[in-house]
Amino acid sequence: MTLEHELLELLGPLYDAAMDASLWEEFLVPCCRILGGTSANILMVDSVDVKSNVGAATGFEPAWIRAFDEYYSHRNVVVEAAAANGMFRTGELLVGDELVPRHEFEASEYFNDYLKVHDFHYILGGTIYQSASRFGVISIQKTRAAAAVSRHEAALLKALRPHLSRAQEIQWQVAELNFRNDLLTAAVDRLAAGLVLLDARSTPVLVNRAAERIFAARDGLALSRQAFEASTHEQTALLRRLIAGAIATGDGVGWDAGGAVRVARPSGNRDYHVVVTPLPPRRVRLGARTAAAAVFITDPEHRIETPAGALSSLFGLTPAEIALCGKLVNGLSVEEAAEELGISRNTARTHPARTFTKTGTTGQAELSRLLVRSTGLLAPITPDPRP
Repeated sequence: MTLEHELLELLGPLYDAAMDASLWEEFLVPCCRILGGTSANILMVDSVDVKSNVGAATGFEPAWIRAFDEYYSHRNVVVEAAAANGMFRTGELLVGDELVPRHEFEASEYFNDYLKVHDFHYILGGTIYQSASRFGVISIQKTRAAAAVSRHEAALLKALRPHLSRAQEIQWQVAELNFRNDLLTAAVDRLAAGLVLLDARSTPVLVNRAAERIFAARDGLALSRQAFEASTHEQTALLRRLIAGAIATGDGVGWDAGGAVRVARPSGNRDYHVVVTPLPPRRVRLGARTAAAAVFITDPEHRIETPAGALSSLFGLTPAEIALCGKLVNGLSVEEAAEELGISRNTARTHPARTFTKTGTTGQAELSRLLVRSTGLLAPITPDPRP
């Protein structure tokens, strides 16, 4: 097989690994076979203390990797020689016999107590990437029965190395996008209101937990991969028209500002309030996708939560005062709150007076507005049931 054919065989699994870090072993297996090795690994090398650890591997038992990471990585004479000779520059090949004389290599503790035990006698490697703090190296090990590293194998690894470097860059970018996506998801999941972000094709890019609960209730609003559904044809048509206009604006090809619509609920509960708005053209990215419009859904029946820790920190309220606030902000009178809390009406009446003083408010309506603005927009923290 020619070098070109061998290279082409490896590029597919290599770029698959770039998009999914769990697939590096599926690349290392054919790489190891084509380069005549019995094992292969990706090493992360600290540029300060020259300690390395295994990032991905094939042909290694878990115990071998642990032994390397915990002990022999400090005694890797090949990596030490490469660092001492300035070989950790992207593009360099690291051929064991060229870095360390064979007699020194075979006299080392690293060879005798680690490599030789597993019949690793010849090493071919290459630098994949470098940063200010570390280097990435691919290493292929060959047995004594195998021939030493050939020119063809060295040429193949050299041809493969730019792709390895590019795959690593892609992996970092994907990891960064996933990290940002996870942060955004965690943040919007704290919103008490439902939020759906849509791309230019009206496909959901993000649905927060409040919106998921609303759709799961099947009480007037539904969302598929194709479109929103409201409880009536008229409301569905209006909602879709608002969404289409907002998406066009968010995609940079329209001028519609979105709008608001009330969606009736078969249960008889108060209507959902739905607000549709465009997003800055092509600026809101989640992973590889761009959101063009946002749909906010408010459920007037939703009970506002008053986080005890936040209210204590913000206003110095006691647990009893916080409990009463939770009832008042959801529309109960002092008498109704006292009944639900199991306290006397006289006791319940003393709490609001102290609460008004601590919060700088003069009545229940003003107190409720303050609490909604300060903590009511956040949903309580609960375990995430999603995988």
